[in-house]
Amino acid sequence: MLKLGCHRTVAPAAPSAPRLEDKLSDAGLNARIERLAWSARVPLQCSLATRFRRGRLFLAGDAAHNYSPATGQGMNAGIQDAVNLGWKLSFAANCSGGEAAGGLGAEVLLDSYDTERRPAAHRRLVLTHTAFWAEASTGRIPSWLRAVAADGASVALVARRNGAPPVSPQYTASRTPLPPARNALTTRPRVKP
Repeated sequence: MLKLGCHRTVAPAAPSAPRLEDKLSDAGLNARIERLAWSARVPLQCSLATRFRRGRLFLAGDAAHNYSPATGQGMNAGIQDAVNLGWKLSFAANCSGGEAAGGLGAEVLLDSYDTERRPAAHRRLVLTHTAFWAEASTGRIPSWLRAVAADGASVALVARRNGAPPVSPQYTASRTPLPPARNALTTRPRVKP
């Protein structure tokens, strides 16, 4: 497996309530934990197999790639792998003489699983790693991004709770509406009697 920027953290014990309160305080939140029912450290594992096929062995889902839980991509990726591989295996098994459509061999079709799904898995790994970095990193840039995003989101939420429309009335009133679109499909030709 190829590791891309993620690592495993092994912790001796789960964080306690005072330790979690310290973390909240460090984040600028004045919160108190009254009761902690359960606490655990979850190791982050991000990996991507160097190939998804070797002979008659295929890797799909978590066997082929692991992502950060950020953006919730794990199960969807596994389902997409299964759909892509499933129809190819079925087609290859049912084609006569090992020849797939257009004279291409079944092996070529099955090889396309790796060339299609591995790049998609790599893009998803980069996406989830970036999202996790933005959500959880304590560095200056992600902290600033979270502060800006949280500030904008809280302003929008307060405005919505107070009954404000999603777009300011000043913006919509200052814009001139466009005339209806006219093209060959929406305009009827004028016929003179």
